[in-house]
Amino acid sequence: MSACGIVAQEIDPRKFEGKLLSFLGPEREYELHEHFRRMVDDGVDEFIISIDGGYALMIASTLLMWRIAENVDVKLSCMLLWEEQAADWPEPVRNVFFALMALCDREIMLERRRSDDNLNRRDRFLAEHCRHLLAVWDGGAGPVWRTVALARQSGLTVWEQPLKE
Repeated sequence: MSACGIVAQEIDPRKFEGKLLSFLGPEREYELHEHFRRMVDDGVDEFIISIDGGYALMIASTLLMWRIAENVDVKLSCMLLWEEQAADWPEPVRNVFFALMALCDREIMLERRRSDDNLNRRDRFLAEHCRHLLAVWDGGAGPVWRTVALARQSGLTVWEQPLKE
């Protein structure tokens, strides 16, 4: 089994209200489809996406739709950093979150409660269980930068998808 972890720059989920179906746009979706295809061609049979913010929700939904439309036999595992992480999200975004969770092949919950160590635990999990990492971010310092650094240090192949505002 060859897994690919997916992390995305965190964005306040309230920014997605009223734009849930069109936030990424066709160009970004096409670029993600190309990444997914290249990774599957490289032997990836599972994507593990860290659902820790708005972009991750859109990427997970894009992956699910691509998997269905292209009839690709690949698993999607959704990773929660803690049990109640979506509790403060706006209701429409929470609804998308729960719908995605229902469609995932596997749910991974790292901790019951929010802690200062949630992101470190996520990074270690991905480094230990994945061969690849897809990072969707602006390239700046922050949680995704730390994930990418650990992934490279651990020998993972890192694919990057820049965010274009």
